[in-house]
Amino acid sequence: YAAPQLVPADLLTGTIADMYDSTEAAGRQFSVQFSGISYRGQLERVYLKALADDRVNVQLGLRNVIMSIGGTYISGDRHSAQAGPINVGIGHNAPVWLSLDLTPSVVNRRFKLRLNGVTFQIPPDNFYVTQPAGVSVQGFGMREDRVTSSLVSGLYGSRGRIENEVRNVAPKIVQQLEEKLNLAFDAGPLLSGLWPLPVYEPQLKAWPDAVVVDKDGLTVVLGLIVLERGQIEEADVIVQVVVVAV
Repeated sequence: YAAPQLVPADLLTGTIADMYDSTEAAGRQFSVQFSGISYRGQLERVYLKALADDRVNVQLGLRNVIMSIGGTYISGDRHSAQAGPINVGIGHNAPVWLSLDLTPSVVNRRFKLRLNGVTFQIPPDNFYVTQPAGVSVQGFGMREDRVTSSLVSGLYGSRGRIENEVRNVAPKIVQQLEEKLNLAFDAGPLLSGLWPLPVYEPQLKAWPDAVVVDKDGLTVVLGLIVLERGQIEEADVIVQVVVVAV
């Protein structure tokens, strides 16, 4: 429940390379370019499940994801058209789940996440396409209303391709999660109850020492560094934090 507040605010923002397609209308062939594509969204829920073979399944509940297409360019033999911004919406009714199969490890006191696989599917009732903000056409027989209808229906029919574009963003998301996990943190508030004296409590810094995953859960072993009187000494202390996936 707390994970969405811990991840970076820009986790679900970014850009996508131009998409290209082709279509046929009234016996004519047209090439289509979708340009200036960006996306933004919200992370609503996170589920963790420990699997066998040191793997963890992380499910990200995505809500109100908007993929904005800045401009669309249609070209054919003596016919062309341009369309203004189009928005593709995902997860407006309920979260859409991006499932990441990860293998966590610790290398040189840093968490590493290896991406093994990605699953992402958009339900038809949780997906919409807006009409383009303005269309201009050139060539006999080209009509603005037909271009608008073709673009909207074409994007509806390309739901699988949009799913693939989201899956292609998964490595970037995993990298951001990895960077967030490796931020140094002050372990004092977490472990203050372990210090036996009411005074002279040292400042504690924690670092990952090992991570073990099996079908029963995920275990993270943290090492502690004690900062006292300006000196840094590695304490002979290991704290074991056990997180059992439900």
